[in-house]
Amino acid sequence: FPVTIAGGQTYQIGCLSANTIQQINNIMIWVGADKNGKPLLFATTGDTPQKISNLSVERMLQEIDNYDDVTSWSYQSYGHYFYCLNLPKCNTTLVYDLTTKIWHERQYLLENGNTSRHRADGLVLWKNMYLVYDYEKSIVYEMNEDYLDDNGNPIQRIRRTSQVFSTDKLARISEFKLDAIVGNITDTDEEPRIYLRCSKDGGNSWGNMIEKKMGKKGDYLKEIR
Repeated sequence: FPVTIAGGQTYQIGCLSANTIQQINNIMIWVGADKNGKPLLFATTGDTPQKISNLSVERMLQEIDNYDDVTSWSYQSYGHYFYCLNLPKCNTTLVYDLTTKIWHERQYLLENGNTSRHRADGLVLWKNMYLVYDYEKSIVYEMNEDYLDDNGNPIQRIRRTSQVFSTDKLARISEFKLDAIVGNITDTDEEPRIYLRCSKDGGNSWGNMIEKKMGKKGDYLKEIR
């Protein structure tokens, strides 16, 4: 048989787990490794694969020895495309927003106050519902942004800022005002609460919780200071 030149181009990037491959919005995403051997997250639309993982994500990926139990799922909501990566060894779920190109974590709040990875191990779209199945129990849940709890358990949302001051100069913060949408809670009369903790040593230790209420239903002008 005659030998011909194959079209296209070859990239020295492999795939560490077939369970991490997802195609969303015509973009293929997977956990792979380049010729140097370190695990990274790649995305491609058919051209040159681009690295989408950051240093924090890559540090978690390098803690994993076996990628057989690493799974992924993806979905679209309100114009945002999400790639969700379950890392059982790190006990967390990493989520990449393809629209904003920002990473965040999703976890499950246990009754003892600790957190574990997200309950969902996979997702399907059925009759306009997102159904996810539990990685540990034989349970299927409907995932919807309108639900205010995780199957009866409260959802704790954590936002960490970057370091405010990078110099060695002493700084005193006398007041902190949070800009937030308030008064829009539904299906409950319980007033939501928010807690603030500060670190004075770069995140190695944290101060006591400062609690504030965020306004009841219809209290759209509530200020949180």
